[in-house]
Amino acid sequence: CDRVGTEPAPPALRALALACIMKANMTEAADIGRRLRAVAPASEDPMLFVEAEYVLGVTAFWLGRPVAATRHLLAALHAYHPSQALAHVSSYGQDAGAVCGVRLAQTLWMIGKSAAAARMLRNAIAHAETVAHPHTLAYVRQFAAWTLIDFGDEAGARHQIDGAMALTAANGLSGWVMRNEALHGYLLAREGHVDDGIRTMQQAAREWARWSWRMAVPWDRARLAQVCLDASRLTEGLEAIEEGIADARETGQTFWDAELLRLRAELLLAGGAPAAGVERLLREARAIAAGQGATALVRRAESTLGNLVGPK
Repeated sequence: CDRVGTEPAPPALRALALACIMKANMTEAADIGRRLRAVAPASEDPMLFVEAEYVLGVTAFWLGRPVAATRHLLAALHAYHPSQALAHVSSYGQDAGAVCGVRLAQTLWMIGKSAAAARMLRNAIAHAETVAHPHTLAYVRQFAAWTLIDFGDEAGARHQIDGAMALTAANGLSGWVMRNEALHGYLLAREGHVDDGIRTMQQAAREWARWSWRMAVPWDRARLAQVCLDASRLTEGLEAIEEGIADARETGQTFWDAELLRLRAELLLAGGAPAAGVERLLREARAIAAGQGATALVRRAESTLGNLVGPK
């Protein structure tokens, strides 16, 4: 995103941060978050600290720092009050309580606190439904679908993404369509409609790139690789992994690095690659996840490694 010559008002500055996030300029977005937090104590806007911590939390997540992301999102929720919901919507375009809640569920899962993540997710969805602001509810349903996929609850994810798609269509929320389609395509493939699912995912990816948006690309490519692995379309799966890894290197979105390596290992093993090389990849995936504090991804790497080498 482009820098401006003078400091905008906080709502405009927060909007600038979100524009940076969409284009995966995460370091710049985090810098804006710190600027917002620095001016919050002297501001007459009681919501500014919440919005600053939201920006810092989501950028930390994308940059592969789930523990820091959890800390920032918890700080946002502790400072948030439901009575401010309409004011958040009016000034910042979405309700911070709902969106911070659904993103906190994501980070709690990542750091291995699955029970707390499930509770937080239920609370975020319920709060978004109570606020009944279409954009906020679309946001929460979409990220709830993503998080439920990570939980392994694809039926729950289907319920959320169907709701998100209906909501965006009814309210003309075109900005959510491509991400909805990407998740819908993944679930289609997992439900047995492999060709339609992959085609839908690839079309969503092309549209995403056409707008020069790069947020979440590593996760999307990993999901595409997973359905290609399931369908024994190994070359396509490996191509998706390489695209995801390249994007992560270019943008700094390292949050899914461990999974990209784990899935590369599975694809190579399915193609007959030597077990020793596959084992090295899995150990690297485990080390990356451990270094990030991503306990859920450590467990995935260890599970795949255990299937390969057996108990020690």
